[in-house]
Amino acid sequence: MNTVVRYKVWPERVAENEELVRAVYRQLHALRPAGAKDRCEEAPQAIEASVVGNFGFL
Repeated sequence: MNTVVRYKVWPERVAENEELVRAVYRQLHALRPAGAKDRCEEAPQAIEASVVGNFGFL
């Protein structure tokens, strides 16, 4: 089973998120769980989006 996790980070929490991601990779490197990959299958992509509706959330 493959799992991909995507999420957005609040601009003021970027540094904290970077450290948390590093900690996850340190733990994965130490534990070396079977089947875990520590690389992306494709490079991250920045795309532009247009908001067409916000359902009252924004």
